[in-house]
Amino acid sequence: MIKNFFHNVLAELGAIFGDRGVLLIMGFAVIFYAFVYPLPYSREVLRKVPLVVIDHDNSALSRQLVRMVDASDLIRVDGRAQNLEDARKNIAAGRYSAALVIPVDFEKTVLQARRATVAAYVDATYFLVYRQAMTGLVKAVRTLSAGIQVRRFQAQGWSEEKARVDRSPLNFIDRPLFNPSLGYATYIVPGVLILILQQTMLIGIGMISGRKNTHRLIHAYAKSKSIKNVDLVLIGGLGYQHEKTISAIEKHRLHDKVKLLGYVPDKDIPLLYSGALGFVFPTIYVGFGLPILEAMASRLVRENARVEVAGHTSNTGSESYNLNLSQERAESVMAYLKSMGVPAGNMTAKGYGMSEPVADNATQDGRNANKRVELRYLK
Repeated sequence: MIKNFFHNVLAELGAIFGDRGVLLIMGFAVIFYAFVYPLPYSREVLRKVPLVVIDHDNSALSRQLVRMVDASDLIRVDGRAQNLEDARKNIAAGRYSAALVIPVDFEKTVLQARRATVAAYVDATYFLVYRQAMTGLVKAVRTLSAGIQVRRFQAQGWSEEKARVDRSPLNFIDRPLFNPSLGYATYIVPGVLILILQQTMLIGIGMISGRKNTHRLIHAYAKSKSIKNVDLVLIGGLGYQHEKTISAIEKHRLHDKVKLLGYVPDKDIPLLYSGALGFVFPTIYVGFGLPILEAMASRLVRENARVEVAGHTSNTGSESYNLNLSQERAESVMAYLKSMGVPAGNMTAKGYGMSEPVADNATQDGRNANKRVELRYLK
């Protein structure tokens, strides 16, 4: 077992270092992502979010609030607007991310010991920007509010220390653990980076495995003695690692027998299907289309044949469930063949459930083989 393990490891390493494309993905791309992806977040914390001020009061107290907002390290006053509509347009254009609106009689209301209100409008399409802008505004407003309350206490004859204690009797100290700067990079980048690296490795693994399998088809064609007078026509791009296909053609000297058509428009594929003696599907994996059914549909149309579409299942589940499931499978295939031009009158769909197994249902491979749809020619 250990011997086989090391043999497989060496084989995989040989496949990686023997293919420049795979080596580029699994080597250079991993290093590139590891160093380049975190760069945009290297500053950790978003600072100085641009803000526009609409000051309808234009008083000493309103100007003090604007200065305190601008002093925050999270936001900066980047401009002024006459009304909310102008500010809204500038935010939509991306010039600012937030707007602070100070109402008329703001200072007068505070001096009369009544509750004054300021409004903040923040772009919430980017939550990080929204959080930073709102945090900076709330801190500035609360600081000004606390100062006003302290001065009111002092006006009643209290000392500054007593006024501050009465304004905030509890002193709260927080210490963020594991992410002291509350930075975005420390919070999200490690997890996302691991996910990206994993996806990159999976791409490389997929490239090693290959999908087209065309070179094996050519080797099998070269060994066959019964079809020497039949040309092998390959439709579509050769795909990744096509060098193996070209090498197989050259090895067996099949330049005149193997026809490489490359890309063929969908409308022309039925013509090739109908003119072929047979259809071979060596592809290990296909991400779209059902080439086997497409080829069968072309043959049925050409021959105007009548068929029964028979659905089958494994023995997993009850008899009635499997009977219904096999019927649905048969009807799905029949519907697809109909969409490919096979006359509906030439087909019938019938589900046989688990009554006609072709393999032993005691094993998973056997059960998979029994989950099938067959086309049976009718006289």
